[in-house]
Amino acid sequence: MFRQHGLKLNRGKCTFAEHVLEALGHKIDASGIHKSDTHIRAVRDAPKPVTPEELQLFFGKATYYNSFILDLSTRDRPLRDMLFKDPFVWTPEGNKAYEDIKNALTSPQVLIQYDPTLPLLLATDASKTGLGAVLSHRLSNGQERPIAYASRTMTVTEQKYPQIDKEALAIVWAVQKFFNYLEEAEDFDDFDCFTIHQTQQLPVRAEAIARETRKDLHLGKNVEILEDGQDLVYHNFKAPEVKYTLAANCLMFEHRVVIPPSLRDTVLNDLHVAHLGIVKMKGLARSFVFWPGIDADIETLAKSCTACATQAHDPSKFRDHHWKYSKAPWERIHIDYAGPVANTMLLIVVDAYSKWVEVKPTTLTTATSTIAIMDNLFTAYGTPITVVSDNGRQFIAEEFKTFLKNSGVKYHKLSAPYKTSNLNQFLRQYRKAPHSTTGQSPAQLFLGRDLRTSLNLTRPDDISTKVLEKQRAEMQSTFRTLEDGQRVYFLSANQKLDKWLPGTISKRIGDLHYEINYEDKQIRRHVDQIRIFQGPIEVPTNDRQRHIRYYEEPPIVPATRTSIRELEPPVILENTPHIPMIPRRSNRVIHPPLRYSPN
Repeated sequence: MFRQHGLKLNRGKCTFAEHVLEALGHKIDASGIHKSDTHIRAVRDAPKPVTPEELQLFFGKATYYNSFILDLSTRDRPLRDMLFKDPFVWTPEGNKAYEDIKNALTSPQVLIQYDPTLPLLLATDASKTGLGAVLSHRLSNGQERPIAYASRTMTVTEQKYPQIDKEALAIVWAVQKFFNYLEEAEDFDDFDCFTIHQTQQLPVRAEAIARETRKDLHLGKNVEILEDGQDLVYHNFKAPEVKYTLAANCLMFEHRVVIPPSLRDTVLNDLHVAHLGIVKMKGLARSFVFWPGIDADIETLAKSCTACATQAHDPSKFRDHHWKYSKAPWERIHIDYAGPVANTMLLIVVDAYSKWVEVKPTTLTTATSTIAIMDNLFTAYGTPITVVSDNGRQFIAEEFKTFLKNSGVKYHKLSAPYKTSNLNQFLRQYRKAPHSTTGQSPAQLFLGRDLRTSLNLTRPDDISTKVLEKQRAEMQSTFRTLEDGQRVYFLSANQKLDKWLPGTISKRIGDLHYEINYEDKQIRRHVDQIRIFQGPIEVPTNDRQRHIRYYEEPPIVPATRTSIRELEPPVILENTPHIPMIPRRSNRVIHPPLRYSPN
Protein backbone atom coordinates (compact mmCIF):
# COMPACT_ATOMS: atom_id res chain seq x y z
CA MET A 1 0.00 0.00 0.00
CA PHE A 2 2.86 2.39 0.81
CA ARG A 3 4.47 1.65 -2.56
CA GLN A 4 1.13 2.19 -4.33
CA HIS A 5 0.93 5.74 -2.94
CA GLY A 6 4.61 6.53 -3.55
CA LEU A 7 5.73 6.41 0.12
CA LYS A 8 9.06 5.09 1.37
CA LEU A 9 9.95 3.99 4.94
CA ASN A 10 13.28 4.16 6.74
CA ARG A 11 13.86 0.58 7.94
CA GLY A 12 16.23 1.70 10.72
CA LYS A 13 13.50 3.79 12.31
CA CYS A 14 10.72 1.21 12.02
CA THR A 15 9.57 -1.20 14.73
CA PHE A 16 7.16 -4.05 14.14
CA ALA A 17 4.76 -6.13 16.29
CA GLU A 18 4.64 -3.52 19.09
CA HIS A 19 1.72 -3.52 21.56
CA VAL A 20 2.13 0.14 22.48
CA LEU A 21 3.16 3.08 20.30
CA GLU A 22 4.13 6.54 21.63
CA ALA A 23 4.26 9.50 19.27
CA LEU A 24 3.75 13.27 19.51
CA GLY A 25 2.80 13.16 23.20
CA HIS A 26 0.21 10.40 22.76
CA LYS A 27 0.22 6.71 23.57
CA ILE A 28 -1.75 4.32 21.36
CA ASP A 29 -2.59 0.76 22.37
CA ALA A 30 -5.39 -1.75 21.92
CA SER A 31 -7.73 0.15 24.27
CA GLY A 32 -7.43 3.46 22.47
CA ILE A 33 -5.50 6.73 22.56
CA HIS A 34 -3.97 8.00 25.84
CA LYS A 35 -2.00 11.02 26.94
CA SER A 36 1.73 10.35 27.17
CA ASP A 37 2.80 9.27 30.68
CA THR A 38 5.85 11.53 30.47
CA HIS A 39 3.77 14.60 29.73
CA ILE A 40 1.24 13.75 32.44
CA ARG A 41 3.97 13.46 35.07
CA ALA A 42 5.32 16.84 34.00
CA VAL A 43 1.90 18.45 34.51
CA ARG A 44 1.31 16.64 37.82
CA ASP A 45 4.69 17.55 39.35
CA ALA A 46 4.91 21.13 38.02
CA PRO A 47 4.52 23.89 40.66
CA LYS A 48 1.57 26.21 40.55
CA PRO A 49 2.17 29.13 38.12
CA VAL A 50 3.15 32.39 39.82
CA THR A 51 3.52 34.62 36.74
CA PRO A 52 1.38 35.21 33.62
CA GLU A 53 4.09 33.56 31.50
CA GLU A 54 4.00 30.35 33.58
CA LEU A 55 0.20 30.30 33.40
CA GLN A 56 0.36 30.63 29.60
CA LEU A 57 2.70 27.60 29.49
CA PHE A 58 0.05 25.67 31.43
CA PHE A 59 -2.55 26.81 28.87
CA GLY A 60 -0.34 25.50 26.08
CA LYS A 61 -0.20 22.03 27.64
CA ALA A 62 -3.96 22.00 28.25
CA THR A 63 -4.71 23.19 24.70
CA TYR A 64 -2.46 20.48 23.26
CA TYR A 65 -4.62 17.87 24.99
CA ASN A 66 -7.94 19.63 24.39
CA SER A 67 -9.23 16.52 22.60
CA PHE A 68 -9.28 14.86 26.05
CA ILE A 69 -10.94 17.71 27.98
CA LEU A 70 -14.65 18.46 27.71
CA ASP A 71 -15.60 22.19 27.39
CA LEU A 72 -12.02 23.40 27.93
CA SER A 73 -12.78 26.93 26.68
CA THR A 74 -15.49 27.35 29.31
CA ARG A 75 -13.54 25.71 32.14
CA ASP A 76 -10.40 27.82 31.65
CA ARG A 77 -12.23 31.16 31.39
CA PRO A 78 -11.46 32.28 35.00
CA LEU A 79 -7.75 31.63 34.37
CA ARG A 80 -7.77 33.67 31.15
CA ASP A 81 -9.51 36.53 32.95
CA MET A 82 -6.58 36.59 35.42
CA LEU A 83 -4.15 37.35 32.57
CA PHE A 84 -5.87 40.70 31.92
CA LYS A 85 -5.46 41.90 35.52
CA ASP A 86 -2.49 43.88 36.72
CA PRO A 87 -0.96 42.85 39.05
CA PHE A 88 -1.27 39.12 38.44
CA VAL A 89 -3.23 37.68 41.38
CA TRP A 90 -4.85 34.29 41.88
CA THR A 91 -8.61 34.42 42.41
CA PRO A 92 -10.81 31.79 44.08
CA GLU A 93 -12.44 31.07 40.72
CA GLY A 94 -9.00 30.78 39.12
CA ASN A 95 -7.80 28.32 41.76
CA LYS A 96 -10.86 26.16 41.21
CA ALA A 97 -10.44 26.20 37.42
CA TYR A 98 -6.73 25.37 37.69
CA GLU A 99 -7.35 22.30 39.85
CA ASP A 100 -10.23 21.20 37.62
CA ILE A 101 -8.15 21.32 34.42
CA LYS A 102 -5.11 19.76 36.09
CA ASN A 103 -7.23 16.82 37.26
CA ALA A 104 -8.61 16.40 33.75
CA LEU A 105 -5.08 16.39 32.30
CA THR A 106 -3.79 13.78 34.77
CA SER A 107 -6.89 11.55 34.62
CA PRO A 108 -6.64 8.19 32.80
CA GLN A 109 -8.88 9.46 30.01
CA VAL A 110 -8.88 7.20 26.96
CA LEU A 111 -10.15 8.17 23.54
CA ILE A 112 -11.37 5.46 21.22
CA GLN A 113 -9.84 5.32 17.77
CA TYR A 114 -12.06 6.36 14.90
CA ASP A 115 -13.69 3.39 13.17
CA PRO A 116 -15.61 4.16 9.92
CA THR A 117 -17.74 1.03 10.49
CA LEU A 118 -19.22 2.31 13.78
CA PRO A 119 -22.06 4.84 14.16
CA LEU A 120 -21.05 8.43 14.99
CA LEU A 121 -22.59 10.75 17.55
CA LEU A 122 -21.94 14.50 17.70
CA ALA A 123 -23.02 16.34 20.86
CA THR A 124 -22.72 20.13 21.17
CA ASP A 125 -23.19 22.69 23.92
CA ALA A 126 -22.89 26.44 24.40
CA SER A 127 -22.20 28.35 27.62
CA LYS A 128 -22.13 32.11 28.14
CA THR A 129 -18.59 32.40 26.78
CA GLY A 130 -17.65 29.16 25.00
CA LEU A 131 -18.67 26.40 22.61
CA GLY A 132 -18.10 22.70 23.20
CA ALA A 133 -18.51 19.47 21.23
CA VAL A 134 -17.93 15.73 21.66
CA LEU A 135 -17.51 13.30 18.77
CA SER A 136 -18.27 9.74 19.92
CA HIS A 137 -18.77 6.20 18.67
CA ARG A 138 -21.68 4.05 19.78
CA LEU A 139 -20.46 0.52 20.37
CA SER A 140 -22.43 -2.65 19.74
CA ASN A 141 -23.26 -2.94 23.48
CA GLY A 142 -24.83 0.55 23.43
CA GLN A 143 -21.94 2.20 25.23
CA GLU A 144 -20.71 5.57 23.95
CA ARG A 145 -16.97 6.21 23.77
CA PRO A 146 -15.50 9.63 22.90
CA ILE A 147 -13.29 10.01 19.86
CA ALA A 148 -12.38 13.64 20.55
CA TYR A 149 -13.48 16.72 22.46
CA ALA A 150 -13.36 20.23 21.01
CA SER A 151 -14.05 23.72 22.34
CA ARG A 152 -13.49 27.36 21.56
CA THR A 153 -14.15 30.74 23.12
CA MET A 154 -16.89 32.83 21.56
CA THR A 155 -16.08 36.29 20.24
CA VAL A 156 -17.41 39.37 22.01
CA THR A 157 -20.14 39.66 19.37
CA GLU A 158 -21.12 35.98 19.66
CA GLN A 159 -21.38 36.28 23.44
CA LYS A 160 -24.21 38.77 22.90
CA TYR A 161 -26.29 36.25 20.93
CA PRO A 162 -29.52 34.89 22.45
CA GLN A 163 -29.01 31.46 23.95
CA ILE A 164 -30.88 29.68 21.15
CA ASP A 165 -28.55 31.32 18.61
CA LYS A 166 -25.53 30.26 20.65
CA GLU A 167 -26.76 26.66 20.55
CA ALA A 168 -27.22 26.89 16.78
CA LEU A 169 -23.73 28.37 16.45
CA ALA A 170 -22.32 25.43 18.40
CA ILE A 171 -23.94 22.97 15.98
CA VAL A 172 -22.61 24.74 12.88
CA TRP A 173 -19.13 25.09 14.36
CA ALA A 174 -18.99 21.44 15.52
CA VAL A 175 -20.10 20.12 12.11
CA GLN A 176 -17.36 22.18 10.47
CA LYS A 177 -14.82 21.04 13.07
CA PHE A 178 -15.49 17.32 12.57
CA PHE A 179 -16.68 17.52 8.97
CA ASN A 180 -14.09 15.06 7.64
CA TYR A 181 -15.32 12.39 10.07
CA LEU A 182 -18.99 13.11 9.42
CA GLU A 183 -18.55 13.15 5.63
CA GLU A 184 -16.91 9.72 5.63
CA ALA A 185 -19.72 8.29 7.79
CA GLU A 186 -22.60 9.57 5.60
CA ASP A 187 -22.11 6.97 2.90
CA PHE A 188 -22.74 9.68 0.27
CA ASP A 189 -26.44 9.82 1.07
CA ASP A 190 -27.27 12.36 3.80
CA PHE A 191 -25.12 15.29 2.72
CA ASP A 192 -25.87 14.64 -0.92
CA CYS A 193 -29.58 14.64 -0.11
CA PHE A 194 -29.11 17.98 1.62
CA THR A 195 -27.27 19.33 -1.42
CA ILE A 196 -29.98 18.13 -3.77
CA HIS A 197 -32.63 19.66 -1.49
CA GLN A 198 -30.81 23.00 -1.67
CA THR A 199 -30.56 22.96 -5.44
CA GLN A 200 -34.20 21.95 -5.86
CA GLN A 201 -35.15 25.39 -4.54
CA LEU A 202 -33.06 27.12 -7.21
CA PRO A 203 -34.02 27.92 -10.81
CA VAL A 204 -31.35 25.38 -11.91
CA ARG A 205 -30.97 21.76 -10.85
CA ALA A 206 -28.02 19.92 -9.35
CA GLU A 207 -27.34 18.08 -12.63
CA ALA A 208 -27.01 21.35 -14.54
CA ILE A 209 -24.80 22.86 -11.82
CA ALA A 210 -22.54 19.78 -11.81
CA ARG A 211 -22.33 19.76 -15.61
CA GLU A 212 -21.51 23.48 -15.93
CA THR A 213 -19.03 23.26 -13.03
CA ARG A 214 -17.00 20.61 -14.87
CA LYS A 215 -17.07 22.67 -18.06
CA ASP A 216 -15.54 25.66 -16.30
CA LEU A 217 -11.73 25.53 -16.54
CA HIS A 218 -11.12 26.84 -13.04
CA LEU A 219 -13.91 25.12 -11.09
CA GLY A 220 -13.39 21.90 -13.08
CA LYS A 221 -9.87 21.72 -11.69
CA ASN A 222 -11.30 22.01 -8.16
CA VAL A 223 -13.58 19.05 -8.84
CA GLU A 224 -10.75 16.88 -10.21
CA ILE A 225 -8.53 17.53 -7.19
CA LEU A 226 -11.31 16.78 -4.69
CA GLU A 227 -12.32 13.62 -6.55
CA ASP A 228 -8.73 12.37 -6.22
CA GLY A 229 -8.98 12.81 -2.46
CA GLN A 230 -6.43 15.62 -2.38
CA ASP A 231 -6.48 18.84 -0.39
CA LEU A 232 -6.95 22.11 -2.29
CA VAL A 233 -4.53 23.94 0.02
CA TYR A 234 -1.59 21.87 -1.32
CA HIS A 235 -2.40 23.02 -4.86
CA ASN A 236 -1.94 26.71 -3.93
CA PHE A 237 -5.65 27.53 -3.82
CA LYS A 238 -6.54 30.46 -1.56
CA ALA A 239 -9.59 31.32 0.52
CA PRO A 240 -12.47 30.82 0.04
CA GLU A 241 -11.73 27.99 -2.43
CA VAL A 242 -9.66 26.01 0.10
CA LYS A 243 -12.95 25.38 1.94
CA TYR A 244 -14.68 23.86 -1.09
CA THR A 245 -15.96 20.30 -0.73
CA LEU A 246 -17.66 17.93 -3.16
CA ALA A 247 -21.17 16.55 -2.77
CA ALA A 248 -23.58 15.18 -5.38
CA ASN A 249 -20.96 16.13 -8.00
CA CYS A 250 -21.38 19.81 -7.01
CA LEU A 251 -18.90 22.04 -5.27
CA MET A 252 -20.01 23.18 -1.83
CA PHE A 253 -18.82 26.13 0.27
CA GLU A 254 -19.88 25.11 3.77
CA HIS A 255 -23.63 24.48 3.29
CA ARG A 256 -23.96 26.56 0.10
CA VAL A 257 -23.82 25.35 -3.49
CA VAL A 258 -21.06 26.96 -5.57
CA ILE A 259 -22.64 28.31 -8.76
CA PRO A 260 -20.47 28.31 -11.94
CA PRO A 261 -20.21 31.59 -13.94
CA SER A 262 -22.54 30.42 -16.72
CA LEU A 263 -25.49 30.07 -14.31
CA ARG A 264 -24.93 33.07 -12.04
CA ASP A 265 -27.16 35.49 -13.95
CA THR A 266 -30.03 33.01 -13.76
CA VAL A 267 -29.62 32.64 -10.01
CA LEU A 268 -29.29 36.41 -9.52
CA ASN A 269 -32.50 37.08 -11.42
CA ASP A 270 -34.29 34.50 -9.29
CA LEU A 271 -33.03 36.14 -6.08
CA HIS A 272 -34.19 39.50 -7.42
CA VAL A 273 -37.60 38.47 -8.73
CA ALA A 274 -39.48 39.84 -5.70
CA HIS A 275 -37.44 43.08 -5.44
CA LEU A 276 -36.65 42.37 -1.79
CA GLY A 277 -33.74 44.78 -1.59
CA ILE A 278 -30.02 44.28 -1.01
CA VAL A 279 -30.12 43.05 2.59
CA LYS A 280 -32.85 40.45 2.09
CA MET A 281 -31.32 39.25 -1.19
CA LYS A 282 -27.99 38.69 0.55
CA GLY A 283 -29.68 36.86 3.40
CA LEU A 284 -31.51 34.60 0.97
CA ALA A 285 -28.34 33.88 -1.00
CA ARG A 286 -26.44 32.94 2.16
CA SER A 287 -28.89 30.11 2.73
CA PHE A 288 -28.39 28.50 -0.67
CA VAL A 289 -25.70 29.69 -3.09
CA PHE A 290 -22.17 31.06 -3.22
CA TRP A 291 -19.54 32.37 -5.58
CA PRO A 292 -16.68 34.83 -5.01
CA GLY A 293 -18.05 38.36 -5.19
CA ILE A 294 -21.71 37.37 -4.87
CA ASP A 295 -22.44 40.22 -2.43
CA ALA A 296 -21.06 42.82 -4.85
CA ASP A 297 -23.08 41.31 -7.73
CA ILE A 298 -26.27 41.52 -5.64
CA GLU A 299 -25.59 45.17 -4.78
CA THR A 300 -24.95 46.07 -8.43
CA LEU A 301 -28.16 44.37 -9.56
CA ALA A 302 -30.33 45.99 -6.87
CA LYS A 303 -28.86 49.46 -7.39
CA SER A 304 -29.43 49.29 -11.14
CA CYS A 305 -33.09 48.30 -10.73
CA THR A 306 -35.53 51.21 -10.91
CA ALA A 307 -38.24 49.32 -9.02
CA CYS A 308 -35.87 48.68 -6.09
CA ALA A 309 -34.53 52.24 -6.19
CA THR A 310 -37.98 53.84 -5.82
CA GLN A 311 -38.51 52.03 -2.52
CA ALA A 312 -34.95 52.08 -1.13
CA HIS A 313 -33.95 53.23 2.34
CA ASP A 314 -32.81 56.79 2.99
CA PRO A 315 -29.11 57.55 2.39
CA SER A 316 -26.80 58.07 5.34
CA LYS A 317 -27.60 61.35 7.03
CA PHE A 318 -25.35 64.40 7.18
CA ARG A 319 -25.50 65.04 10.92
CA ASP A 320 -23.88 68.47 11.18
CA HIS A 321 -26.25 71.11 9.84
CA HIS A 322 -24.20 73.71 8.00
CA TRP A 323 -24.87 77.42 7.64
CA LYS A 324 -22.32 80.06 6.76
CA TYR A 325 -21.45 81.89 9.96
CA SER A 326 -23.09 85.33 10.15
CA LYS A 327 -20.90 88.42 10.40
CA ALA A 328 -23.19 90.57 12.54
CA PRO A 329 -26.18 90.29 14.91
CA TRP A 330 -29.63 90.00 13.37
CA GLU A 331 -28.13 89.39 9.91
CA ARG A 332 -29.76 85.96 9.63
CA ILE A 333 -32.55 84.66 11.83
CA HIS A 334 -34.17 81.22 12.04
CA ILE A 335 -37.86 80.95 12.87
CA ASP A 336 -40.11 78.03 13.71
CA TYR A 337 -43.17 77.09 15.74
CA ALA A 338 -42.97 74.73 18.73
CA GLY A 339 -45.70 73.32 20.89
CA PRO A 340 -48.46 73.31 21.84
CA VAL A 341 -47.50 74.09 25.44
CA ALA A 342 -50.52 74.62 27.72
CA ASN A 343 -52.71 75.11 24.62
CA THR A 344 -50.31 77.78 23.37
CA MET A 345 -47.93 77.70 20.42
CA LEU A 346 -44.46 79.23 20.67
CA LEU A 347 -42.86 81.12 17.80
CA ILE A 348 -39.12 80.74 18.35
CA VAL A 349 -36.76 83.20 16.68
CA VAL A 350 -33.00 82.60 16.92
CA ASP A 351 -30.28 85.03 15.80
CA ALA A 352 -27.60 83.05 13.94
CA TYR A 353 -24.72 85.26 15.12
CA SER A 354 -25.34 85.84 18.82
CA LYS A 355 -27.72 82.89 19.43
CA TRP A 356 -30.13 85.41 20.95
CA VAL A 357 -33.52 83.76 21.36
CA GLU A 358 -36.95 85.33 21.20
CA VAL A 359 -39.95 83.20 22.20
CA LYS A 360 -43.41 84.60 21.42
CA PRO A 361 -46.53 82.78 22.68
CA THR A 362 -49.55 82.81 20.41
CA THR A 363 -52.86 81.01 20.09
CA LEU A 364 -52.87 81.33 16.29
CA THR A 365 -50.25 80.14 13.82
CA THR A 366 -51.75 81.68 10.70
CA ALA A 367 -49.74 83.83 8.31
CA THR A 368 -51.53 86.95 9.57
CA SER A 369 -50.68 86.22 13.21
CA THR A 370 -47.08 85.36 12.33
CA ILE A 371 -46.71 88.62 10.39
CA ALA A 372 -47.92 90.61 13.41
CA ILE A 373 -45.30 89.02 15.66
CA MET A 374 -42.46 89.42 13.16
CA ASP A 375 -43.42 93.04 12.49
CA ASN A 376 -42.97 93.83 16.20
CA LEU A 377 -39.55 92.13 16.21
CA PHE A 378 -38.46 93.99 13.08
CA THR A 379 -39.52 97.25 14.74
CA ALA A 380 -37.42 96.48 17.83
CA TYR A 381 -34.28 95.04 16.21
CA GLY A 382 -34.44 96.03 12.57
CA THR A 383 -34.97 93.99 9.43
CA PRO A 384 -32.64 90.98 8.94
CA ILE A 385 -31.02 90.18 5.61
CA THR A 386 -32.07 86.51 5.65
CA VAL A 387 -34.99 84.68 7.24
CA VAL A 388 -34.84 80.87 7.43
CA SER A 389 -37.97 78.80 8.03
CA ASP A 390 -39.40 75.40 7.29
CA ASN A 391 -42.19 74.70 4.80
CA GLY A 392 -45.05 75.46 7.19
CA ARG A 393 -48.12 76.86 5.43
CA GLN A 394 -47.88 80.15 7.24
CA PHE A 395 -44.28 80.63 6.08
CA ILE A 396 -44.86 79.77 2.42
CA ALA A 397 -48.06 81.83 2.11
CA GLU A 398 -47.94 84.66 -0.39
CA GLU A 399 -49.07 87.05 2.35
CA PHE A 400 -45.99 86.23 4.46
CA LYS A 401 -43.64 86.39 1.46
CA THR A 402 -45.02 89.80 0.53
CA PHE A 403 -44.53 91.03 4.10
CA LEU A 404 -40.85 89.96 4.11
CA LYS A 405 -40.24 91.59 0.74
CA ASN A 406 -41.89 94.85 1.75
CA SER A 407 -39.99 94.86 5.04
CA GLY A 408 -36.64 94.67 3.26
CA VAL A 409 -35.69 91.01 3.80
CA LYS A 410 -33.48 90.03 0.86
CA TYR A 411 -33.58 86.25 1.22
CA HIS A 412 -36.22 83.86 2.53
CA LYS A 413 -34.70 80.36 2.66
CA LEU A 414 -36.79 77.24 3.21
CA SER A 415 -35.36 74.10 4.77
CA ALA A 416 -36.21 70.82 3.03
CA PRO A 417 -39.26 68.80 4.16
CA TYR A 418 -38.77 66.32 7.01
CA LYS A 419 -36.00 68.45 8.61
CA THR A 420 -36.23 69.13 12.35
CA SER A 421 -36.87 72.49 13.97
CA ASN A 422 -34.59 74.90 15.83
CA LEU A 423 -35.74 73.72 19.26
CA ASN A 424 -32.50 71.85 20.03
CA GLN A 425 -30.49 74.89 19.10
CA PHE A 426 -32.60 76.95 21.49
CA LEU A 427 -32.17 74.44 24.32
CA ARG A 428 -28.40 74.23 23.86
CA GLN A 429 -28.00 77.97 24.19
CA TYR A 430 -30.54 78.35 27.01
CA ARG A 431 -28.79 75.67 29.09
CA LYS A 432 -25.43 77.36 28.51
CA ALA A 433 -26.46 80.95 29.31
CA PRO A 434 -26.26 82.27 32.93
CA HIS A 435 -29.65 82.52 34.60
CA SER A 436 -30.79 85.90 35.95
CA THR A 437 -31.72 84.45 39.34
CA THR A 438 -28.77 82.17 40.11
CA GLY A 439 -26.10 83.92 38.08
CA GLN A 440 -24.96 80.57 36.72
CA SER A 441 -25.98 78.52 33.69
CA PRO A 442 -28.53 75.71 34.13
CA ALA A 443 -25.95 73.25 32.74
CA GLN A 444 -23.37 74.24 35.37
CA LEU A 445 -25.83 73.73 38.22
CA PHE A 446 -27.44 70.55 36.82
CA LEU A 447 -24.48 68.76 35.16
CA GLY A 448 -21.61 70.30 37.04
CA ARG A 449 -20.01 71.52 33.82
CA ASP A 450 -20.68 73.94 31.00
CA LEU A 451 -21.86 72.83 27.56
CA ARG A 452 -19.44 73.27 24.70
CA THR A 453 -21.06 74.83 21.62
CA SER A 454 -19.90 76.70 18.54
CA LEU A 455 -19.52 79.83 20.69
CA ASN A 456 -16.42 78.25 22.27
CA LEU A 457 -14.70 78.67 18.92
CA THR A 458 -15.29 82.40 18.78
CA ARG A 459 -12.56 85.00 19.23
CA PRO A 460 -12.80 88.83 19.19
CA ASP A 461 -10.50 89.07 16.17
CA ASP A 462 -11.90 87.92 12.81
CA ILE A 463 -14.61 85.84 14.41
CA SER A 464 -16.43 84.75 11.24
CA THR A 465 -13.28 83.73 9.35
CA LYS A 466 -12.04 81.34 12.04
CA VAL A 467 -15.40 79.65 12.49
CA LEU A 468 -15.96 79.36 8.73
CA GLU A 469 -12.49 77.84 8.16
CA LYS A 470 -13.11 75.32 10.92
CA GLN A 471 -16.46 74.35 9.41
CA ARG A 472 -14.92 73.90 5.98
CA ALA A 473 -12.03 71.82 7.35
CA GLU A 474 -14.37 69.49 9.22
CA MET A 475 -16.99 69.20 6.50
CA GLN A 476 -14.80 68.98 3.41
CA SER A 477 -14.92 65.19 3.29
CA THR A 478 -18.20 64.48 5.02
CA PHE A 479 -21.06 65.70 2.85
CA ARG A 480 -21.81 64.63 -0.69
CA THR A 481 -21.82 67.02 -3.63
CA LEU A 482 -23.90 66.67 -6.78
CA GLU A 483 -23.35 68.13 -10.23
CA ASP A 484 -25.78 70.06 -12.40
CA GLY A 485 -27.53 67.73 -14.83
CA GLN A 486 -26.82 64.66 -12.70
CA ARG A 487 -29.54 62.00 -12.61
CA VAL A 488 -30.80 61.32 -9.07
CA TYR A 489 -33.67 59.93 -7.02
CA PHE A 490 -35.27 62.32 -4.52
CA LEU A 491 -37.66 61.76 -1.64
CA SER A 492 -41.16 62.34 -2.99
CA ALA A 493 -42.86 63.64 0.21
CA ASN A 494 -46.16 62.44 -1.27
CA GLN A 495 -47.85 59.31 0.02
CA LYS A 496 -49.72 58.88 -3.25
CA LEU A 497 -46.47 58.53 -5.21
CA ASP A 498 -43.48 56.24 -4.94
CA LYS A 499 -41.15 56.89 -2.03
CA TRP A 500 -38.32 57.88 -4.42
CA LEU A 501 -38.81 59.68 -7.74
CA PRO A 502 -36.27 60.15 -10.55
CA GLY A 503 -35.14 63.66 -11.45
CA THR A 504 -32.23 65.79 -12.64
CA ILE A 505 -30.16 68.25 -10.61
CA SER A 506 -30.95 71.77 -11.85
CA LYS A 507 -28.65 73.76 -9.61
CA ARG A 508 -27.06 73.88 -6.21
CA ILE A 509 -28.71 76.42 -3.89
CA GLY A 510 -26.51 75.88 -0.84
CA ASP A 511 -23.90 73.53 0.59
CA LEU A 512 -26.54 70.93 1.33
CA HIS A 513 -29.57 71.94 -0.76
CA TYR A 514 -30.36 71.42 -4.44
CA GLU A 515 -33.10 72.18 -6.93
CA ILE A 516 -34.23 69.13 -8.88
CA ASN A 517 -36.13 69.12 -12.17
CA TYR A 518 -39.00 66.67 -12.06
CA GLU A 519 -41.51 66.74 -14.92
CA ASP A 520 -40.72 70.43 -15.55
CA LYS A 521 -41.20 71.26 -11.86
CA GLN A 522 -38.38 72.58 -9.64
CA ILE A 523 -38.24 70.63 -6.37
CA ARG A 524 -36.01 71.65 -3.43
CA ARG A 525 -34.36 68.87 -1.46
CA HIS A 526 -31.67 68.43 1.19
CA VAL A 527 -28.71 66.21 0.26
CA ASP A 528 -29.93 63.61 2.79
CA GLN A 529 -33.09 63.28 0.67
CA ILE A 530 -31.24 62.61 -2.58
CA ARG A 531 -29.78 59.34 -3.86
CA ILE A 532 -27.55 58.73 -6.86
CA PHE A 533 -29.41 57.38 -9.90
CA GLN A 534 -28.05 54.04 -11.13
CA GLY A 535 -29.27 51.86 -13.94
CA PRO A 536 -31.37 52.39 -17.04
CA ILE A 537 -34.54 54.47 -17.12
CA GLU A 538 -37.53 52.15 -17.29
CA VAL A 539 -40.57 53.31 -19.19
CA PRO A 540 -43.73 51.90 -17.59
CA THR A 541 -45.97 49.77 -19.76
CA ASN A 542 -49.59 50.71 -20.42
CA ASP A 543 -50.96 48.30 -17.86
CA ARG A 544 -48.65 49.65 -15.15
CA GLN A 545 -48.82 53.35 -15.99
CA ARG A 546 -50.22 55.46 -13.21
CA HIS A 547 -52.36 58.51 -14.06
CA ILE A 548 -51.60 61.24 -11.58
CA ARG A 549 -52.97 64.76 -11.47
CA TYR A 550 -50.85 67.63 -10.29
CA TYR A 551 -52.48 70.74 -8.90
CA GLU A 552 -51.16 74.18 -8.32
CA GLU A 553 -50.97 75.02 -4.67
CA PRO A 554 -54.30 76.53 -3.49
CA PRO A 555 -54.21 80.05 -2.10
CA ILE A 556 -54.01 80.57 1.64
CA VAL A 557 -57.51 81.20 2.97
CA PRO A 558 -57.89 83.91 5.62
CA ALA A 559 -59.43 82.74 8.85
CA THR A 560 -63.00 83.88 8.15
CA ARG A 561 -66.37 82.25 7.66
CA THR A 562 -65.87 82.09 3.90
CA SER A 563 -67.68 79.03 2.57
CA ILE A 564 -65.59 76.40 0.87
CA ARG A 565 -67.86 76.76 -2.18
CA GLU A 566 -66.63 80.35 -2.60
CA LEU A 567 -63.03 79.19 -3.12
CA GLU A 568 -61.67 78.71 -6.62
CA PRO A 569 -61.32 75.08 -7.71
CA PRO A 570 -57.80 73.68 -8.15
CA VAL A 571 -56.20 74.40 -11.51
CA ILE A 572 -55.28 71.29 -13.45
CA LEU A 573 -51.93 71.51 -15.23
CA GLU A 574 -51.80 71.23 -19.00
CA ASN A 575 -51.43 67.88 -20.74
CA THR A 576 -52.89 66.11 -17.72
CA PRO A 577 -55.71 63.65 -18.50
CA HIS A 578 -59.00 64.52 -16.90
CA ILE A 579 -59.99 62.19 -14.10
CA PRO A 580 -63.21 62.80 -12.19
CA MET A 581 -62.83 63.90 -8.61
CA ILE A 582 -63.32 61.11 -6.10
CA PRO A 583 -64.55 62.16 -2.64
CA ARG A 584 -62.21 61.13 0.15
CA ARG A 585 -64.97 59.79 2.38
CA SER A 586 -68.40 61.01 1.37
CA ASN A 587 -70.20 63.61 -0.72
CA ARG A 588 -70.78 65.95 2.18
CA VAL A 589 -69.26 69.41 2.01
CA ILE A 590 -66.38 69.90 4.45
CA HIS A 591 -66.28 73.40 5.93
CA PRO A 592 -63.03 74.97 7.14
CA PRO A 593 -62.65 75.38 10.92
CA LEU A 594 -63.82 78.64 12.41
CA ARG A 595 -60.95 80.80 13.61
CA TYR A 596 -60.86 84.17 15.28
CA SER A 597 -59.46 86.94 13.10
CA PRO A 598 -58.70 90.48 14.26
CA ASN A 599 -59.93 91.68 10.86
